[in-house]
Amino acid sequence: MKARIKAIMRRNSKNKRQKKEETANNIIAAGDLKMDTESRRVFIAEREINLTAKEFDLLELLVRNPSKVYSRESLLTYVWGNKAWRMEMCGRWMSM
Repeated sequence: MKARIKAIMRRNSKNKRQKKEETANNIIAAGDLKMDTESRRVFIAEREINLTAKEFDLLELLVRNPSKVYSRESLLTYVWGNKAWRMEMCGRWMSM
């Protein structure tokens, strides 16, 4: 009986550690910016920022790859997929 209780406690402890690691893996931090990829929430200096789904996707890409430079076309394709070519035909609406 004692051995069974120890085994159950060991499994329970392992599950708690695993859940903590999973939660930590869902958080991306860069300076004051924190992104929770599971709940798709963004915080800057502990204040929540509301983003659209596309804005969140784009920000996540940039935060995960801070040293990478992207072309306009690759960003369009990443965020809008194969619909990007239609947007490109409508004009350079994303010019900066």
